[in-house]
Amino acid sequence: MSFELRLKGMPFLCNYSRSVYACPVIIIALILTLYLCVTMFDQYQEHQILDQQNQHMTAAVDRQNEIARALKVKAQQNQPNEKASVSIISMLNPVAQLLTSDIAIVSLDANPNKKIVTLDVSATSLSALMDFSARLEQIPARVELKNHTPAKNATDKWAVNATLMIIFAG
Repeated sequence: MSFELRLKGMPFLCNYSRSVYACPVIIIALILTLYLCVTMFDQYQEHQILDQQNQHMTAAVDRQNEIARALKVKAQQNQPNEKASVSIISMLNPVAQLLTSDIAIVSLDANPNKKIVTLDVSATSLSALMDFSARLEQIPARVELKNHTPAKNATDKWAVNATLMIIFAG
């Protein structure tokens, strides 16, 4: 039985041409088309994987850029600027003018953004500390006595240790 006779039962394959080569050509075309579809599907999957990797890399770069921007902003905030220095000097100048020999500043912490100066002072007596606090209230500021304690050494010139918070107006 010839190839043509075997295909007579399958008219859908050889309906367009009566040539002996038509059916094998159609089968080869179908095989090639199937091969191209499989290859395209593989390429599509590979593209999807690469696209996901690209999205992950882009997200990682974006996170690193955010961290770099945050570090840059933090570094700029930590840098002392001239405006803050002038502000600190303008806050401390009136305090320095009010010092007398019976008061000693042990340490100070100035926050120009909040306009607050915290002083740790030693005084020769409680009355000297109260006088200094009263003088500080003459400048446009509110003075708060956070704590005061007697000196540990009774023979010491500085009889009282205290912490004062000066909150400047405006």
